[in-house]
Amino acid sequence: MDLNRFLGLIFLFVVFPCWVAMMLSAFHFRLRVAPRALEEWLESGGMRLERKRERLYFWGNPFSRDATSTRMIYRIEALEPEGKKRGGWVQIGGGRFWPLSARRCPIEVRWDDGKAVNGKGVDDQALA
Repeated sequence: MDLNRFLGLIFLFVVFPCWVAMMLSAFHFRLRVAPRALEEWLESGGMRLERKRERLYFWGNPFSRDATSTRMIYRIEALEPEGKKRGGWVQIGGGRFWPLSARRCPIEVRWDDGKAVNGKGVDDQALA
């Protein structure tokens, strides 16, 4: 077997399937996991999502310094249980790979009033 054929077979049976798996996990995260994680996080705090817009990783958001393609960034408006509207930025995901489960998704929120919230819904300032 010559070298070109051998390298072609390695690409076909090793590199290409890995690339396909990575792309499928990225689409799964983007279309299913991140929106579900956001909804579950809001429901756990008794809030309701009023509006959600996806934002670019690197432009005009407070997470732009450390954003990667394994994260989703949203601009949201949520309705609190008391009826008050609250706006802020949400970053979902992170790390080297895309989380495949909404329960395992790290969530970070930065509200417009200056409060930062970690993924468990606790004000970071209260933890300090």
